[in-house]
Parts: sequence; C-alpha cells; structure tokens
Amino acid sequence: MPRLGPDKLGLGVNAALESYYAKLPSFKAEVERVRDAFADATMYEALTSRLGSLKEEDWKGKQARDVILKTLDELIKFAA
Repeated sequence: MPRLGPDKLGLGVNAALESYYAKLPSFKAEVERVRDAFADATMYEALTSRLGSLKEEDWKGKQARDVILKTLDELIKFAA
C-alpha cells in the first residue's frame, strides 16, 4: 500500500483512501472470479482496471472519495 501523506486539512490519511487500498486485494480477486460473466470483456477490463489502479494523482484537487465513487458508478452502470 502506498504511503499516504496528510490530507489538505493536515488531518492524516483520508479514510476513503485507506479503505480503498485495504480492499484492493479483495476487489481484484472478485474481478477475476466473475470475469467470464460479462459479454463485453474489453469494457469490463477497462472499468475494473481503472477502479483497481487509482493513484493519488487521480484525485489532485478533488476529493478521493468522489473519484472512487464516480469510477465505481461507471462499473455498476456497466454491470446492471
């Protein structure tokens, strides 16, 4: 897990980021488990790769929580 510095308020690691990084291994295991359930494998790969590889530079000037949720929403819309 990457070392995370203080957030903009100097309050330490953002809880959303801490949770995101802690759950990545489980997310990646589930991605592999259901990979064959989707007809559009290219879109599935793009969306799951995006959600599974967010980095600190992806939320520069934004709330990390919002970036994570937007990316997750795109995956949910695809899967629905």
